[in-house]
Amino acid sequence: MTEYVHGYSEREALRLSEQAETLEKLL
Repeated sequence: MTEYVHGYSEREALRLSEQAETLEKLL
């Protein structure tokens, strides 16, 4: 369970960083 959550957190962090870059480009 911990490994699954850790992997999910990493992917979620990458997605959030990508969204942040996209928002900066739009703004």
